[in-house]
Amino acid sequence: MEDLIDVSRRAYPGKAIYITPANLEAVAEWCGGSLVNAHLTRPGDIRCIEIVRRNPGGSVKNRQFAFIGQWIVQANNQFTVYKHTSFMSTFERTERKEALKAAFERGQVIAVLVGMLSVEMNTVEEITACAYENADRIMQIFGGEK
Repeated sequence: MEDLIDVSRRAYPGKAIYITPANLEAVAEWCGGSLVNAHLTRPGDIRCIEIVRRNPGGSVKNRQFAFIGQWIVQANNQFTVYKHTSFMSTFERTERKEALKAAFERGQVIAVLVGMLSVEMNTVEEITACAYENADRIMQIFGGEK
């Protein structure tokens, strides 16, 4: 699936995908989950992906439900569901990190960032966040990959 992105969390890499109405069925197939009606966990007629983890003997270890607007991460041969805010604070896109690092080393990003920076950005963290959020645009400007 072209929507899969490379991510890393601390010392182990993984794959992640953001769940949308358009990719719900494909994501369920990718992670081995089932499309179910979430009426047991949320009111209304809401489809979601149920992921069942099993013990070595085959009994159910636990169940997770993934909804549109959440992320599923595959790492260490298992799938885990994350809310968007948890995902964003835990993972970073590995190709963006490497591409930005290379661009910074070439000294090419500073001029572009000057045009993006707001006068409200006063800390290294705010500037870094701006660079990260605009990584695709920065790499397009310099002819690099998204």
